[in-house]
Order: sequence, then structure tokens, then C-alpha cells
Amino acid sequence: MRILLVPLLLPLLLLTACGSGPDAAPAGTAAPSSSAPPVSAPAGEVSTPPASALTAVPPSPAGVPGVTRFAVPEASDQVLLVTADGWSTSHARLQALERDGGTWTTVLDVGARLGSRGMDVAAERVQGSRTTPAGMFSLTSAFGREADPGTALPYTVVGPEHWWVGDVDSAHYNEMRLASQGGFDVGPPSEQLVTYDPQYDHAVVIDFNRPDAVPGRGAAIFLHVNGSGATAGCVSIPEADLERVLRWLDPARSPVTVI
Repeated sequence: MRILLVPLLLPLLLLTACGSGPDAAPAGTAAPSSSAPPVSAPAGEVSTPPASALTAVPPSPAGVPGVTRFAVPEASDQVLLVTADGWSTSHARLQALERDGGTWTTVLDVGARLGSRGMDVAAERVQGSRTTPAGMFSLTSAFGREADPGTALPYTVVGPEHWWVGDVDSAHYNEMRLASQGGFDVGPPSEQLVTYDPQYDHAVVIDFNRPDAVPGRGAAIFLHVNGSGATAGCVSIPEADLERVLRWLDPARSPVTVI
């Protein structure tokens, strides 16, 4: 399911960022394996999109299979497509698509997890909602607790000093910053990245609400390693698949994700 970004402003709820709090699923729910098919929304979950998401735009000029509501840039030859069967499900499917000579092919198709409350229109999302922002975003950098697995993206190995700023009063909101640099309140809702084990063993930064971040819209939205279940707003997949994605992503091909 793909939806249109609509620039509506809602009151800013100053709660928590993507990784803050337990990365938990309902009792008995396991993270999907790399070979698992996409999981449909359980019975009773709401699948009706917000009214603001129903306005269509012309199909992508890049002709990306499955993308009809976003104009994927012609320069983008790599697309991570994340789809779900309902707005409130935390289960999704991630496909890595690449274009070669005008033909799009699928290089990875894997089960994924979303926020525990599903998705929300990116322009309407608020921090702490535990929803994954739905929209189209660039993929320009990565980081991890573990060594670079061989990505062409700029990659930062994080340690105790590295935080992702969720402090809405900081000029560095929704940025990675060292505690020693100051300029934000160290502690929640900012995230000390090295403490998220195994979620941040590797992570690709999803450029939601950045640059020019709107305080309170949300921070720390990543594609990261699966935890025990649903996320707090990120997208997660098994570690081996994420390492494969990292080695595949190439900034020269202007990769984007469509959620």
C-alpha cells in the first residue's frame, strides 16, 4: 500500500523517537525469517487509510513496478519498496528493486516489521506515535554497532558517544551527534545508538523529516535489524538480509525507499 504525502500540520506531541522503548511484539509473535512470505493483517485490524491518503498522483515516470502514488526520480535506479496489507498492521514486505537498461528486477523479497501501530502519512505523523511514516524518502547514510559490511553509503561505526537527537528543543533535532559536542539534552527521547542490541548492529538512515526537520514530527527512523517483534516506527528485517541490502545500495544510483 503506497500513499501520498500531504502537508498537513497537526499538534506536535513530544513523546519518543523510533527506537525508544521496548521493540516488542504481541505475545507469541516472532520476527519473520528471510524466506517468510508477507504476513497479512490479523483479523480485526483496520485497513482503511486516512482520507488524506486517498488522493492519487500520476504514476512514477520511472515505471517502478508496484509504485503508483509517487514520482520516483528518473535518477533513482534502486528502490526499497515496503508494502503492507493494512494501515494498522506491523507486518510488511520489503522488496529491493533495481533498474538495468530500463528493466526493473527484484533482487530481494523479505518479510519486514513496522511500527507496533502500523503506518501513518509522513506529513501527519508525530513523534512517539509508534507508527512508521508512509511516503518516499532518500537513503543517503548508514551506521552500526558492528563494522561496515561493505556498503558504498557513508557508514559510521557507533560507540557510547553517538546519539540520535530526539530533543525537540535542539537545533540538531533528528541528527546523529556526539554527546561531547553538546547542543542537546543527553537522554530520552534521544537515542544512545550503541545500546540498541541487536537492532542497530546495522542500520540505514531513512531520510524522513530530514533535512530541515520539523521538531516533534519524528526522529530516528531507520531500516534496521529485527528485534523481538514490531518496531517503534522504523522498518526492520533480518540481519543477513540487511547486510545484503547495505552491500547493494549505491549512492551513485540515488536509492530511495517507498513505504
